Amino acid sequence: ESQDVIKKKVENKEYDKVQICKYISADDYPTNEEIEAGILGAVEALLPYYEYVVGAASQKRVWLLTWNPDNWNWEDYEEVCVSTKEGKTTVIPWTCASKQPVIGDEVFLIKTGKQPRGIIAHGHVAKAAYDAPHYDPEKAAAGTMTGHIDAEYDWIQHYENEGMLLQDDLKEKFPQQQWSPMGSGIEIKSEVIPGLRKMWNALIGKDEYWPSYKAV
Repeated sequence: ESQDVIKKKVENKEYDKVQICKYISADDYPTNEEIEAGILGAVEALLPYYEYVVGAASQKRVWLLTWNPDNWNWEDYEEVCVSTKEGKTTVIPWTCASKQPVIGDEVFLIKTGKQPRGIIAHGHVAKAAYDAPHYDPEKAAAGTMTGHIDAEYDWIQHYENEGMLLQDDLKEKFPQQQWSPMGSGIEIKSEVIPGLRKMWNALIGKDEYWPSYKAV
């Protein structure tokens, strides 16, 4: 396939991973110097492909989801708080106003409503934006649809007896970000992400090499 075709398939997520090779026949290079020159030439030819793919992977976005316990009863909340700390993930359809999240994007979940308020969970998008019945049973019965994603949470804190990244602290440290969104699913600004991850790591006792942050 041509470079343009491969780029389009990366952009539309048809290709999640691209690994391009260049074959060199040893018969073409009788001396060590010629073999070395051939390898260096192959590396030079491959670099534009890898630079593009690495650049595309680094464009993953991060989203802020919301949860108000007064509006939606998370039935297995206590169970998943425990299971995520045992290395298990949990996938849950979640309200998301934006249509832009794609598989692999990172998500943080902020508890709203009554105090305490703050970030209690982290994960990734397991299914891109789609429409589904409203989480409110009455609205769903009336035919109301709302935007969703499937969020795969890899760590969930229990807001009643475990720590969280308090909303007031986030507002003070990152005033450029909206921490009281009107709806679930706003983008977290790129300049906020490194500091936010550092705070989250400190909260849950992980370091910057925690596999959860690797590209999906």
